[in-house]
Amino acid sequence: MRLPKIWDRFYEIFADVSRDLGRSFSLIIRRSSTIWRTPTYSWGRSDYDFWTRAYYCKVAGLEVSGLFIRPIVHKIPAWVLGSLPVFLLKSERTQKRLDEWFALHHEDIMRAYEGSLKHGDAFFVINADRSVTLVPPNCVDPIVAPDDYGKRIGWRIRQVFAHPEDGSLKMTVTDEYYVDRRVHREEFSNGTIRTKTYPNLIGIIPVVHVANHPGEGEQFGHPEAEALLDLLHRYGQILEASVEGNILQGRPTPVIAFNTVQDLNAFWRRYGSKASAKLPDGTTRESESISIDMSDVLTLSGATMDYKSPGSFADDAVKILGLLFYLIIEHLEVPEFVFGNAIEGSKASAETQMPVFEVFITARQKSCTPWILDVCRIVQAYEEIISPERREDPVLQWNKLTQNGRMVLDAVNWAFGEGLLDEKTALTLLPIDIENPEEVLKKAKRDAEVRQANEEAKMERTLKMQNENAPDPGPTPNGGKKLGEMDQSLQEELELLV
Repeated sequence: MRLPKIWDRFYEIFADVSRDLGRSFSLIIRRSSTIWRTPTYSWGRSDYDFWTRAYYCKVAGLEVSGLFIRPIVHKIPAWVLGSLPVFLLKSERTQKRLDEWFALHHEDIMRAYEGSLKHGDAFFVINADRSVTLVPPNCVDPIVAPDDYGKRIGWRIRQVFAHPEDGSLKMTVTDEYYVDRRVHREEFSNGTIRTKTYPNLIGIIPVVHVANHPGEGEQFGHPEAEALLDLLHRYGQILEASVEGNILQGRPTPVIAFNTVQDLNAFWRRYGSKASAKLPDGTTRESESISIDMSDVLTLSGATMDYKSPGSFADDAVKILGLLFYLIIEHLEVPEFVFGNAIEGSKASAETQMPVFEVFITARQKSCTPWILDVCRIVQAYEEIISPERREDPVLQWNKLTQNGRMVLDAVNWAFGEGLLDEKTALTLLPIDIENPEEVLKKAKRDAEVRQANEEAKMERTLKMQNENAPDPGPTPNGGKKLGEMDQSLQEELELLV
């Protein structure tokens, strides 16, 4: 029972050492070789606390260059999930509910994906009321089967809450999620323990794990800036040295040039001072230094005095920092304009780089598909409890980042005219941003009905006015009788005559 506490203390002592490592100390422990065999499946994880501090530029050596981590974490998700995919299902009711849920929780999905790029992993829980709870990754641990260490059967989420008024009072809440149940445990600092088990009615673990670039045989992911750690340290060193050198350039150094060595020695005898220091090995070392107050009068013989400034090195520093920056964007596989930098031939260069970048974003969107489908299954499972319906995996249709609006419009117009597309799909594919296609269609139909009713009423009024204003045709020949009636009367008269 004492062993876990010993390891926790061991981790606290050496936590600062891990800041210069891309992965946490737990990674070194969990990925280390066992006595008999090296593990081939890794449960190692990143040092989430380190990357949180690096994100806020609180790590030694990353006080300035750590500013690159924020755009890395935010810009890529903005391109990948800034526009959610279109969910296509056979059931219109299920599709409508799924669209409404993702529209409501789009921000939570984005934050989870950003967290995976920042820490390497992100976790969120979809609750029974279909709300979303984002969980810090360092609070989540996998639960494996006792007879199969490579089989994960659940997730354990442990969080510690302190009393807002008395910091000595703490409560540890542990939730263990399994396929068939959730075990909720509360432990108080006074020793009180409360445990309750809830059945899992959906049969799916409602914890979603978003891993960023997990390697072969790895359960957990890697931070997006993990491989850039050494480069960011060097970037910060060069930038800090450049700033320090620039500060020194503003303070010229006094230089005294002597004509003879005798004059130099005389100057040191006059203004110099000697100091001795005892070294650890018992020897004594003497050093000479000179301290001159330039505000006082200084007399010299056989010498000239001048002020010298260091040579300019700003151009070299800019070139080196530029090369390091290009290494950063090459590793991230994003063009320079994504960072908001001005580039030569801005419009032409961006248009040239955009197709390649679009392929990169498409690949990242495909990597998000598995966990987005997990979210769809969980949401549908909760919906089935209220209104049972056949569960199905939707087809995700991602929107293109760039597209020829005229070509898309012509293609949609042709497909809709041939009956190959329904109204909702045609409206969704148009090169305009429509948040709720169903509401737009309903409103368009209502407006069309109103316009048709107005047109019919206008036509009736026009016909009525034309009839009222028509001229009187005058008396009709044969007493106003029609031709058929006249023929009948003539026939009757002839019969009488006969």
